[in-house]
Amino acid sequence: MVNFNLELCAETWKHLEIDKLGVQVYIRMFQMDPNMRQLFSFKDDVLEESMGLKRHSGILMRTIETSLASAENMEKFVPYLTSLAQRHAQYGLRPGYFNTLGKSLILTIEESLESKNKCTDEVKQAWESFWSTMESILTPALLHAINKPETMKGMYAAPVRSGSKGHVLGKSNDTRKKSTTQGAEIVLETWGIIEKDCDHYGAQVFLHFFKLRPDQLQLFSFKDESPLEESPGLKRHAGIFIRTLGQAVAGLENLTSM
Repeated sequence: MVNFNLELCAETWKHLEIDKLGVQVYIRMFQMDPNMRQLFSFKDDVLEESMGLKRHSGILMRTIETSLASAENMEKFVPYLTSLAQRHAQYGLRPGYFNTLGKSLILTIEESLESKNKCTDEVKQAWESFWSTMESILTPALLHAINKPETMKGMYAAPVRSGSKGHVLGKSNDTRKKSTTQGAEIVLETWGIIEKDCDHYGAQVFLHFFKLRPDQLQLFSFKDESPLEESPGLKRHAGIFIRTLGQAVAGLENLTSM
């Protein structure tokens, strides 16, 4: 059950300059707790000019967007955040991370909305309650993953042939690692094109999918909206899909820094 003003959060989110906001959130968080900067691959960069920070802040903003879009349905909202927290456990995060991140996020949102005369007490309460709800899911999930790391084993493991040592699918570990890293760099570089127009490219993915599998359209709430190319439901769903995919793409940055 949603215990915050989701509509107010979603409405005020539209007034925020997302790209700038994400960078400001991380810079403020590092000011609050400088030790957290060491968790990131861009820790040695000049933050205001760091492409790594910009990419990572983009992930955070898309995560908030996805959370806002799914918060009405707790059956989707809770698993989404639980999975997110569990993945972050392997990066060395500790429970206090989400609390500090939340404080920075709320302060930055409030400052941005105040500059536009959009920040009322009701808006502040809505965003504080929204993040409190997110944190109440993220922190326990992170703790569980930290205390029981065996639940994460094998999630990203590549198949190894029986009897082989140091070889995966006929390739040495060094060769495979080099190939994977090069592939990750290419994906990261080209993803920027998709990221500039997530809704458009996401819609194209779904339109092609429905051409291949027309029967699958019946599974979606926008199945009766016509023309499909102009469907608000399709565009909304497609945007969420691409932004979620973007989170996975951004995770490739960890491969390139290994």
